[in-house]
Amino acid sequence: VLYVDMLFLENLMMDSFLLLFVSLFLRQTTTWLRILAASAAGSLYSCIYTILTVWRALSPSDSLSGIYGLIFNIASSIISYVLICMLMIILAFGIHNKHLLMKNLAVLYGTAVFCAGAFMLLENLPVTEGIAVSGGEKAQDTHGLLFGWLKLFGVMIPVSAGGLWLIRAKNSHIGANSGLYELCLQFGEETIHLKALLDTGNRLYDPAGRNPVSIVEKDILEK
Repeated sequence: VLYVDMLFLENLMMDSFLLLFVSLFLRQTTTWLRILAASAAGSLYSCIYTILTVWRALSPSDSLSGIYGLIFNIASSIISYVLICMLMIILAFGIHNKHLLMKNLAVLYGTAVFCAGAFMLLENLPVTEGIAVSGGEKAQDTHGLLFGWLKLFGVMIPVSAGGLWLIRAKNSHIGANSGLYELCLQFGEETIHLKALLDTGNRLYDPAGRNPVSIVEKDILEK
């Protein structure tokens, strides 16, 4: 039995977690609405892909086979691992430049692989089964259940702590003044030197040449 609503909500939760980690790690400004929209797009595709995969498995005579099956597998891989991920990044953070887009994708892939490994480890948690007792009733194996919870927290706590440590280490390495630069502006024979703040989220462009625009205090330029 495939519960599509549970599949959608599960992927929505995981995609939101991955995009939130990308936002915190790369200090990308976004909103919860954009993260949810990007996560919903990824979850919708995941549901469609899962339904098609199940349909192919249950109806082998009607599904694609041979060269058409190979084309389907290649196309689905490209869509799953490239196009959908790019769509999620664009919906969550917008398009600033190709370099930042590739960096966002790299962190998204790395976080997804790391989380996949952690959850594969969690799949090996012991499953608590009922133990037959007198009277035909079953009692829970509390020892196995307790060990399972301890193992769960033993994995999740280091994973969460490691992620927070990476974020703080990266932010501390960047520093508070790393975005300040000495800038020289020259207009004719006049030259001024000032401190400039690097704004990676600047979306101002010249409408004619599409060149990026910087903001300068009027009092500085009056010289």
